[in-house]
Amino acid sequence: MDRRPRFRGERGVSAVLVALVFGTLMMVSAFGVDVGEAYAERRHDQNTVDAAAMSGMVEAALGGGVINDVVAEIQLKVDTTLDRTVTDAEWAACQDPDQLDLTTKDLQAGNPTISPVSDCISFSKGFDRVRVHLPDQESRGVFGPALGFARLETSASAEAEVIPNRGGGSPPFVAFEGTAKGDFICLRTSSSQDPEKWLMTGNGPGVPPTVSTTAIDPCHADAGLPLHSSTFGTINPWAYEDCQKGNDQIEKAIAVGIDHLLGVFDGGYDSASDPDPAGVVGDGYDSRTRIDGGAGCTTAYPNTLTADTGYTDKMLRCGLVSEGNKDLCQNEFPRLQNATVQTDYRVVDEAFDNVPPWTYLHAAADLHAGNVPDACVILAASRATDGFDLSAHSRYAAYVSSFPNWQPANWEQYDRYDMMVTCLLDWDVGTGAPGTSDDELFGEDLGSALRFAFIPQVHELTISSSQQPLHIEGFLPIYMYRLYVKTTGKLMCDPLDPRTTSKYWVHDAGQTVSRYTQAGRQVCGAKNDSLQRMAAVVFACGMVPDSLCDKDTSLPVNAGQDIYDFRMSK
Repeated sequence: MDRRPRFRGERGVSAVLVALVFGTLMMVSAFGVDVGEAYAERRHDQNTVDAAAMSGMVEAALGGGVINDVVAEIQLKVDTTLDRTVTDAEWAACQDPDQLDLTTKDLQAGNPTISPVSDCISFSKGFDRVRVHLPDQESRGVFGPALGFARLETSASAEAEVIPNRGGGSPPFVAFEGTAKGDFICLRTSSSQDPEKWLMTGNGPGVPPTVSTTAIDPCHADAGLPLHSSTFGTINPWAYEDCQKGNDQIEKAIAVGIDHLLGVFDGGYDSASDPDPAGVVGDGYDSRTRIDGGAGCTTAYPNTLTADTGYTDKMLRCGLVSEGNKDLCQNEFPRLQNATVQTDYRVVDEAFDNVPPWTYLHAAADLHAGNVPDACVILAASRATDGFDLSAHSRYAAYVSSFPNWQPANWEQYDRYDMMVTCLLDWDVGTGAPGTSDDELFGEDLGSALRFAFIPQVHELTISSSQQPLHIEGFLPIYMYRLYVKTTGKLMCDPLDPRTTSKYWVHDAGQTVSRYTQAGRQVCGAKNDSLQRMAAVVFACGMVPDSLCDKDTSLPVNAGQDIYDFRMSK
């Protein structure tokens, strides 16, 4: 006989328990499925904002810098990647607690057609960073609504930034229309008397240099300076961080570059309210002039600079080598002072970087194996550290026979400068398309050279007045080669220059010997002398690595447009 206790409804209780357990498992499984869906949506959201932020940053730097176009590109990328439209109302309601300095709401006053207007699309003050925060996206799930679960909301944020490949923004100098590779250009002149008119010429290794009768110093008035006597070749840049300009901003911009990025024209310069510069019609300029510092420094990638009268000798000295033996200029290291400075030669009694441009050429053997002018290989081989024997290669026989003393020990400064100019002029830029130009000349280390920079090339042929607008058409790679020291003495710094009449002492990059010594050091100029002028040698975009200047997007072909590096920053 079964004596176990019996309970009424035992079978019913068991069924209920089983049903409850089964139901719970089903709900947990359903919730798990929906959570998985939410995580998938979250990943999709993150991919969306990553793509939108990067796309917006590229549009800003390479598409002309029109902020409305940048925002429209971000919106388009969001909708395309999500495969659905995020409405203007959703953008307007969106809140981002980590927004950057300027949202599209903030920018609406100066850009009334900007869309969408939102706190969730924002920019840094210098417009070198963009942040996109996606409005909340609802994930309905598969089972949740049927089981009474609340809808899950997802979102994501991303920031992208652009940095110039040369570390900082452009220094406050410009190159004018027509400037090309191999040119020796004056970046800054002054109101003082001119330097010596004629350049020195090398005459080849083993032969003493002489004074040229054809090549004029670019900072001499007879060179046809495109610089007005009151502006001396500069612009007075704005600092977007605090929306100010002035002498201290010029000094800082010389030292570390302008604190915001510059843009270029990209459309038809034909607006009646924005007339063509110098009467030029239809040559590819953007009618949307964006003046540096305009609208309270909320102008993204300004493409128009303004000439200024505030540029003094003190600013140039401060920004390049320091201010009277002080270590810093406006709390920044001067441009030509860094860990690489050569300390056994001084200018105005300041240690400074003294590396010549040919130091950064590829090895002569590598250039010989590529497609470059012979002069470039010869120049690289002339370096004592290179070790490439020119005489072992038949195509250099004519050069070696013309200059039997071609060995590296017999080259002096002017020989190398002359050969460098020949190399740059002979180098063929081609059409700018891949495979149509000569190979690169310089290595990646050129990008870290303190004397190397990109400067705006403007449409104008001259600076004719202060406050004149200068319209940017691209960026030129340059090497700051020559410094001019105004002194009360009458001797040039360089002992190879036979002239003794100039009141300017001239120093070229790489020069290591001077007529003037102080405390046993080779010195070009005393501590109280003025550093007044500077000249540079111009490269072409294609001569430098793609990491510094993209050859396929040069604008025009001798000037680089794509000199920026893009990356996700958060």
